[in-house]
Amino acid sequence: MTAAAPPSINDQTVIARNSGMIDAEIGGELVGLHLESGNCYGFNPTATRIWALIEQPTSFGDLCAALTAAFEVDDATCRHDVALLIDELSREGLITLDPA
Repeated sequence: MTAAAPPSINDQTVIARNSGMIDAEIGGELVGLHLESGNCYGFNPTATRIWALIEQPTSFGDLCAALTAAFEVDDATCRHDVALLIDELSREGLITLDPA
C-alpha cells in the first residue's frame, strides 16, 4: 500500500522555489548550493526535472500530471514520491508551499 501525501500537500498546493540557491546541471543531474545555509544538494534526474518544472510556481496536481505524462509511473506512486521530495525541499527551505 502506498502512503498518502503529507497532510499539508494537496492538488491545489502551489509549490514555488525560494531564492538563494545557485545550481548547475551536470550530466542530467542538478548540483546546487544554498547560499544562506551553505548546504550542497545533488538531485537525481527525476528531482532535476521536478526542480525545472517548479521554476514557475506550480500546483502539486499539475506537477504530478506532468510527471506521469513524462515518465512511466502510476499516479499513486508519483504522488507519494513527489510529496516526499516536496516535503524535504520545504523543510530545507528551498521551496515554499501555498495551500491556495
